[in-house]
Amino acid sequence: MILKIIPLTLLLIGITSFISYSFARTVIMNLSYQLLDQTADTYAAEINGWLSNHLTIVDSTKEAVEKNNLHPDIELNYLSELVKKHEGITDLYIGTTEGQIIDGSGWIPDSDFDPRQRPWYIEGLNHPEIKFIALYLGQSTGKMAISASGQIKNAAGNLRGVFSSDILLDTISQIISDIKVGDTGYAYLVNTTDNAIVAHPDVTLLMQNLTSIEDGKLQDLSEKLASSEKGRTTYTLQGSKQIVSFTRIPSID
Repeated sequence: MILKIIPLTLLLIGITSFISYSFARTVIMNLSYQLLDQTADTYAAEINGWLSNHLTIVDSTKEAVEKNNLHPDIELNYLSELVKKHEGITDLYIGTTEGQIIDGSGWIPDSDFDPRQRPWYIEGLNHPEIKFIALYLGQSTGKMAISASGQIKNAAGNLRGVFSSDILLDTISQIISDIKVGDTGYAYLVNTTDNAIVAHPDVTLLMQNLTSIEDGKLQDLSEKLASSEKGRTTYTLQGSKQIVSFTRIPSID
């Protein structure tokens, strides 16, 4: 299964030096690719598990709210307690069809705030179940986060509005930073919808477009990521030849 709204691809990078003998070069390249492939598959599964677990938490919270028909004050307190309980989930909130907002983080909007005009609400209306809908770099935190939204019903089964959440990607960013392949290999994560780098050991590259790096040297790479769920390639960056193994992060349809 592929995360259709936000297709993420994990890239494992190995940096090679020139080897004179073609046979030795072929053997070493094959072994390097095998190591990169195995590492990419292992960490892709770990990242998928983390994302799936948090999506399940959000979805089960939405279902609990739907079934219990809580008093507004109790509902707000319930969301607030869950935000405190689950590390990484920074907010759980509801936007109603009447334009009300119930926000578990304690945020109180201006009087003219209308959740129905927000992208998370508009996109969430398209999904009967909770789906990941957007990746963004927090302006105040400088950290990557992902939002998930979906329809929420009332006790009678009628549309009440949209249930949404904000989830920090600190854990995934740390996983990416900790990946080491040999002495020089590393990993990063790309949203292949817009080619934005969403996790990288070099945080200055966050949200940069692959195609803008070094005057478009990674244009071919971005095209491969868009057309393939898994593969291998090479490119030269900052004077170093880099071999790449990439794999799409599976998630819940």
